[in-house]
Amino acid sequence: MSAEESSRTQSQQVPIAEPLVEVRRGGITESRHRGHVVAIEPDGTIVAYLGSPQTLTFLRSSAKPFQALPLLVSGAADHFGFTDREVALACASCALPVGAACGIPPRAATLIWLVMTLGYWAATAAVRGTIAVQRRESHAVLRFSGAVLAIAAPPTVLMAGQALVLRPLIWTAALPLSILSLALAVAPPHARHLRRVGWGLIAASALSAVLLAVFLRQ
Repeated sequence: MSAEESSRTQSQQVPIAEPLVEVRRGGITESRHRGHVVAIEPDGTIVAYLGSPQTLTFLRSSAKPFQALPLLVSGAADHFGFTDREVALACASCALPVGAACGIPPRAATLIWLVMTLGYWAATAAVRGTIAVQRRESHAVLRFSGAVLAIAAPPTVLMAGQALVLRPLIWTAALPLSILSLALAVAPPHARHLRRVGWGLIAASALSAVLLAVFLRQ
């Protein structure tokens, strides 16, 4: 099968998405966003849909508001005195509801969210920059963003920890992901080492989690 035939076959397997949102600037259509929408009964009966109702995809971050629902309906948010801002953070990240369920105070759960979010932002930019280098695509902006985020994460966590009146050394929890992200941004590894990069990210995340647990328990 030729590359053209393979591409055509693959495109035929992708469900056709329907236009959902149209962005206009003045009288000119600037962009259109397509997708699949389905409304179902509790028993799974399809009531209405646009696009392909059988499309399989990942829920990803759109699940976070649903993950936060137990925090509210169980009364945990009221019990721990969550503010509207902290409830909003819970809808944006799973760190707060999970932390609250484990009995972690809102301030500590907020810092956990900050450490992991900044670390993953930096790592994502650095890894994408590394992949772009291997594909010989534009990578300067991605690598620069990864380096800036990696450098900014520890002092940001330090200031947040001081504002939340937490342990002074808790900022060190941001170091594992920051150091790895900075190394990737400055010296992208060869493609044959990308698996090691993945294991490195897992190890850095685990080390950050351990440091957070140690400092938050003191």
